[in-house]
Amino acid sequence: MTQCTKLKQGHKTLLPGLFLLHCPHGIPYGYEVKDDSESPNIPFSVSVSRFQVAPKIVIYDNACALPRCALNRNPGFFRETKFLVDRFHWHNHTGCCGGYNINAYDHLKTINTQVAGQQNATLVKLKSFISYQHQDNFFLLQTFLSFRNMTHSLQLREALTNCELIIKQLVSFLK
Repeated sequence: MTQCTKLKQGHKTLLPGLFLLHCPHGIPYGYEVKDDSESPNIPFSVSVSRFQVAPKIVIYDNACALPRCALNRNPGFFRETKFLVDRFHWHNHTGCCGGYNINAYDHLKTINTQVAGQQNATLVKLKSFISYQHQDNFFLLQTFLSFRNMTHSLQLREALTNCELIIKQLVSFLK
């Protein structure tokens, strides 16, 4: 069995990073401070602590390492979960089973696998602060995410309301 040799990066003195769990619309469900730049324990722990039922699909840049952790620690919870590597990170995986490649599944072609990266890009302004913090004093991040979630939710609600108005107009036009 060939092992994945995914390229890893990190910094020896700064925070290894944050793991944000997003819905498909880009709204974070929560975050966790990483112990290691590619630790599969983080998405495992965040999923188990945030969901009563495991997601059907988990898209993660290191998804090839996640099933071993998840299925060894809580097989019942993750028994129906499909673990996939996002499109942007797949090229870093060598010797990795093609079943983890989201591009192998035609019915998933329209999924934006970059939603986490796109949303995390908004954290660039906070990077110098966050890099030196620990989870117990992440007030700045919590405030930022709360505000961003609130505005993002309002935008989604407004878009839905606009769609509903258009549908009502079309229905009344067709009558």
